[in-house]
Order: sequence, then structure tokens, then C-alpha cells
Amino acid sequence: MSNEIPRQTPSSAEPAEILVGIDGTSASEAAVRHAIALAREQRCRVRLVHVVPQVTTSAGSPGAEDLLDRGRELLAHAVEQARATGPGIDVRKTLVVGQRIPELAQASRQAALVVLGRREHKHLGRIATGATAAALASQTTCPVRVVPSGWTSDPTAKDVVVGIKEAATAGPLIERGLELAHEYGGTLVLVHTWQLPSAYADVFSRDDLADWNAQAAVELAAAAKPAHRRFPEVRLQFVVSPGRPAEVLAERSAAAAVVLVGRHGRNRVFPHLGHVPRAVVQSGAAAVEVGPAERAPAFDLELERAGTLLK
Repeated sequence: MSNEIPRQTPSSAEPAEILVGIDGTSASEAAVRHAIALAREQRCRVRLVHVVPQVTTSAGSPGAEDLLDRGRELLAHAVEQARATGPGIDVRKTLVVGQRIPELAQASRQAALVVLGRREHKHLGRIATGATAAALASQTTCPVRVVPSGWTSDPTAKDVVVGIKEAATAGPLIERGLELAHEYGGTLVLVHTWQLPSAYADVFSRDDLADWNAQAAVELAAAAKPAHRRFPEVRLQFVVSPGRPAEVLAERSAAAAVVLVGRHGRNRVFPHLGHVPRAVVQSGAAAVEVGPAERAPAFDLELERAGTLLK
């Protein structure tokens, strides 16, 4: 397996660091396996972070030392697993007390990638993981990757699937997808879906729908062209079809190395995760990475020229 860790900005002299959120579950064990596999390929280090919950009552913080002791045990077990899985990998650890999302976000400031595990056995566990990834992605600048609890390295999985909502704003996401596809040696699959309400399904002819699909594929190709010049060896595949976006991406994830979804950054102080990316994070069969925010389109705000209204 090969994969590319984004460049770190703090110091080019420092090796790239992958941060793994540890919670003592089998899901975080899968996250550790994934991070170690990446670190082995990229020769970077891994930092395991566990956040001990802070319980405060009117009587103060009863049992704080007991909680700390348990946190140390969980982190020590994760470090042992990481070092056994990746002998020679530089594995470091951080134990903090507080709220999980803010503490992980703070710890990720020097990271190139954050990896979380996703619980599979409980529906509520999947929802919680999606919420954690969404909240963390809104507070980090590096990608956040969510790994299914049963993840194992599969050398035959090489393709990178990218969910595209709007081609005009997807440049950063496509560029990240090309980087990953280059490192995996696979195809970059750009997926765009659309759906009409059932009451309108018979308004347009099959030829109309085929024209829509063809035009969307042309727009995807145009959006990919600038970044594709850097990675001309990467094969591109455009998938444009009607359907529910989350379902199509989840289906495509079955044979993918990574599924890449974007954050919405338009008109927001912090990018956020929409309902489709969140659903893919909760149900994807492959690792799902929340990548760069969408680039806001350039708006033409010129309304008047020489005393004449233009709009």
C-alpha cells in the first residue's frame, strides 16, 4: 500500500506526523493499523492521542485520578499495539484531560493527517463517529480520515473515489484525489450524482437526461484538467448518474482504497460537513477522508457601470 501524506507547513525539517484518536475500542485499533501502514510507506511518525473525560459535579471532580489511571492504561495498550504492528516506526503518545473534539483539534495543529476509527456494531456508534468526524473536520486544516473497525491493508484496492457536488468549486478536492491516486497507483473516480423528485421524473426525456450527464462529465473533466497536468499518469474516470449521492458513494467504496469527500467552506468562518459526506463517513466500506473545503466561486458583484444597471 502506498499513500501520500499532505505536506506540513509548520517546519519542513520536521517529519510528517499522523495523529490517531484513541478511545480503547476495536475501532481505534483499526485506526492505529491504518496509521502505521501509512507511516511505514511515508516514513513519518505516529502520535496516539487519548482524551480523558473531565467529569465535574457540584462536589468537584470525583475520581479524577481513577479516570487518569484508566486513560494511561488505554493509551499504553495502544502504543504497545502500534509498536508491535510497526517495528521501527516512531510512535509517540499524548494524554490530555478535557473535551474530546477541542483537545484533538488542538493536538492536530502540527499533524498532516488525523485518523479515527468507526464503530460498526451499533447504529448509534456510527452516528457518534460521524458527528465526531464532522465536528473535528470543522476545526482542523488537515484531512480527517475515518477507518472502519474491520479495516485491513488490501494491496488490490488502488482506486480513489471522490464525491463531487459542484465541479466549479471542487478544484482542491480533485487535486487531493489526484495525489492519492498517484501514490496508490490507481484510477481517480470522480462521482457526481443528481436526483429529481419522483413527481418530476417524467418531465424530461431520456435524451435530455443523457445530455445532462454528458455536460456534467465535460464540466468534471474541465475541473480536473489543471491539477491533472501534475499527475498525467493517473487515469481519470467520470461517473455521472441519477441516484442518491450517499448510496452511490457507499457502493463505490466497496472496491476503493479511499473515498474522498469535501467540506463546505462557502460563506462560513469554519468549513462544515454536509449530510452526504457525513452519511458516507458513517457507512463507507473503505477509509473515508474528509478533504479540503470547497473553493467558493468568484461572484460577479458589478451591478452598475456608467450609470447603467447591469443586472
